[in-house]
Amino acid sequence: MDETERMNRMESTIEAALEDGLRTVPLEAAPAGIYQFVMQHIDARKQPARDSRLPAAQSQPAPFERVTFRVSWLDLALSLFGAGMLVLTGLMWSWLPAPLAAYLRMQMLYNGQMLLYGNTTLLFWCSLALAALLAGLLLGAWSCVRLGICRRRI
Repeated sequence: MDETERMNRMESTIEAALEDGLRTVPLEAAPAGIYQFVMQHIDARKQPARDSRLPAAQSQPAPFERVTFRVSWLDLALSLFGAGMLVLTGLMWSWLPAPLAAYLRMQMLYNGQMLLYGNTTLLFWCSLALAALLAGLLLGAWSCVRLGICRRRI
């Protein structure tokens, strides 16, 4: 028996046990009085308040607070920078001579294959670059919060 057959058999055994448990374990009963409690709250929201001193039009529940959305100059600057870099990358790629573009495509395919098939040096450098990118994102978010730009405090 090879590894895939053993894994498939184990998965089917686990799935069968879960299905059996869902079918045989009884459900817990709802707490007593839950239906009346829910219906009272629904009825209270439908009908205007009777003992309120406010007129009927104002007796409706107060609306939720409006959430304000602010766009700072940093949001605009980062968005424009990112969009500009994408446009510039596309333009530079289209301006490359055909032999150089073909060479770069083949080099990217080669590096992708080497990454997939276990070139540990390339895997190390890619994981190091990813770790540096994540550290930069986390430090940027932390400094944004600490400087008060994000309007939240940790």
